[in-house]
Amino acid sequence: MDKPEIFILFPIYEDASDVPHYISKIELKQDSYYIECIKVVNNILDVFSIENYNGYYDSENINAFLYPFDIVEDYYPNIRSQFRILMSRWGENWRNDSKQEEADSFYYFSTQIKNDTFCEATKRKSINYENNFLIINYDAFSSDKGDKVLINYKNRDYHIDVVSPDIKKIALWFSLNRQPKRIYNFNPKHGENGKRAFSSNKGDKVSILMCGKDDVTDMLNMAFGEDSKVLYYYDCKYKRYIEFKRELEQKDKIVYHAFHLDCSDEKRIPQKVKSVINDCFRK
Repeated sequence: MDKPEIFILFPIYEDASDVPHYISKIELKQDSYYIECIKVVNNILDVFSIENYNGYYDSENINAFLYPFDIVEDYYPNIRSQFRILMSRWGENWRNDSKQEEADSFYYFSTQIKNDTFCEATKRKSINYENNFLIINYDAFSSDKGDKVLINYKNRDYHIDVVSPDIKKIALWFSLNRQPKRIYNFNPKHGENGKRAFSSNKGDKVSILMCGKDDVTDMLNMAFGEDSKVLYYYDCKYKRYIEFKRELEQKDKIVYHAFHLDCSDEKRIPQKVKSVINDCFRK
């Protein structure tokens, strides 16, 4: 099964040359701007570390973004090296394995573009149309359609998904495009809709699933965990956390059963996972 392919784009320094016309240009920034950028991207990598995807960046885009460091490197002694580490965590430079050919022609808003991330994502989608592609837009460009860019290649329009570097928006994208899919399986031990089918043979406490199949499936697709074995989410309706335990993992799906946690049981949720849920989804 193919993994979703996720590209990331940054704005470029105003004096950088030979760059796509649609990429936003920025003036020289304080080092705090770049440090915050590194923090945001590292957080994305940490939060979605259990997701199955291939990450890509554009070395020319990174160089244009970090162009000031070639001029005033003494003022930013560690930023470039930190970015190098960051991008190695993110994935691969797509230019090392570009799918584009010299004769390819791509158009964005009727203007021809060439040898950039839009072209590369579009070419890959043309090769494998059933796969899912995403561009994370770190203030790199504006789009009239907001959540998509439309690129024309060989007289066919291709829509590439776009999101900002926002945890909630990226989580929503994964909920719709994740591979392998997450599947909820009813477990009679925990019941559904607040009704328990049977108690533990050992007399231990049995946690109950308070909601029904449709609601629990939606929450499963948005759930987080330190690994794929156990995931968590917060059910705003019942004001309780919900736990998903993996039953089966196959190439095309991961199967979970679910139950709600009481105040005592929620203490086992890893603090980092709980913080992500609380900050982004518990409103």
